[in-house]
Order: sequence, then C-alpha cells, then structure tokens
Amino acid sequence: MSLTDGEGDTLPHPWRLEVHASLPSTSDYLVARASQGEPDGLAVLALRQTLPRATRGRAWTEPEGNLALSLLIRPGQGPAFLSAREAGHWAFVAGLAVFDAIWPYVDDPQAVFLKWPNDIMVGDRKLGGILIDAAIAAAEPEWLVIGIGVNVASAPVVPGRMTACLADISDRVPMPQVLAQKIVTRLSAWRHAAPLEIRDAWRRAAHPPGTRLTVRCQGEVLDGLFTGIGEDGALLLDCGGECRVVHTGEILLSAAYDQTG
Repeated sequence: MSLTDGEGDTLPHPWRLEVHASLPSTSDYLVARASQGEPDGLAVLALRQTLPRATRGRAWTEPEGNLALSLLIRPGQGPAFLSAREAGHWAFVAGLAVFDAIWPYVDDPQAVFLKWPNDIMVGDRKLGGILIDAAIAAAEPEWLVIGIGVNVASAPVVPGRMTACLADISDRVPMPQVLAQKIVTRLSAWRHAAPLEIRDAWRRAAHPPGTRLTVRCQGEVLDGLFTGIGEDGALLLDCGGECRVVHTGEILLSAAYDQTG
C-alpha cells in the first residue's frame, strides 16, 4: 500500500478547508460554528477524531489515516437551492461526491456502490457513511452540516457493522487532505445539478433495482425488493406486490444479495 501525496485540487469558491490535527467530532465543531453564523462553504477535516458520531448512536474508535470531514452548507447562499420537499437530496449529493472522489482509486469500480440513503458500500461491508445535521427555519433548511466518514487506510471495528477500507480494494490510497479536497470539489459541482439529474446519477451509482433489502423503521421490519426512489428521495420497496414508501429507517442488504446480478 502506498500513500498518494500532492497538493490535490484547488477548491472552488466559496469553499475553504480547515485541517485540524485532532477534534472530538468534526460535525459537532462545525454545528457550533454554523450556530454562530459561519458563512456557507466551510469544510473541516480532522486527521484524528476522538468522539466520532454515527447513525443509530453507534460509537467506535476512528483510526488515523481515515477521512473525518464535515461540510457547512447554507442552501439559500449557494448557487443552487433544493426546496424543503427535496431536502432529502442532500444525502444523495454528498454520496455522489464521495463516490466520484474515491472512484479513481478503486481497482474494480464495480465493487463500490451507494446504499440508500447515505452509505458507501463494498459488497455487504461499509466503506463510508454520511450524517446530516440541520437547522430548519420557515420549513426550509437554514444550514446543513454534512458529516462524511470514509475508511481510507483501515477499517474500524463498529458494533453491528461489517466494515471495509480503501486499502482493501486499492493499491493507491489517498491522503485524507487530498480526498477531502476532491469530495468538496465534486459536492460543489453536484450542488448545481437539478433534482432529477441528482436522482438519476444516484440510481446509477446505487444498488440495482431488484436488490433485496430489509428496513427497520418505527418498530416495523420490512423485507422487499428495491424498486427506486421517489421525487422526494424516499425509498420505494416492493413488499410482495405492495409498494412501500420509506422516508427513514435502518437499511440492510440481504445476505443473499449477489452483486454479479
């Protein structure tokens, strides 16, 4: 395994990148900055994160060499605006940015795909994830903090999860600073896209229709086949001929899922 060095990409306006040697949580730090009025376009990278956060309250130790990045977006200040109905698309925008950024480093690009709504997967193992904090004003997001974690150099031990890292599937592993710059650049580009373009691109990068999924939400467990996503970004699941619309929940890939189709 080698580490790819270099200056990386020049960030597009208005993005700026702060690199910290260590933070408890990049998202907690950036939420505080957002609450104090920090303008749109700040990205915060921690080379070491001591108290990382994840969905479902999971906790783990973040090894050095992995990516811990959070991005501040004020939708009304940016070059494009997703309405309140389309707010769920921000997870897709972030997922596509990560997918685009890591794709050049992956020896077999077909091995990596997106899982609804916010995971980056290698088979049934999690390579990365996205967690979004938001402040809502007048039914619209005032600001979003998009937390992005990617297992670059090593796969952490996370209770209840199988994990992977880029080093497992690539001989070229980028430095976290370089990968952060590429993610910010791609997110800036996707931010200009129309919702339909975002959904179509996400579908191409995601698990294919017919993938069997298990959904745990609000005390209910659904098992069915992925059929697509709705105009608002909701998951559409075929449960024995009944189309179920899922807006939130824990999504699990079936153990029988065959990526070769």
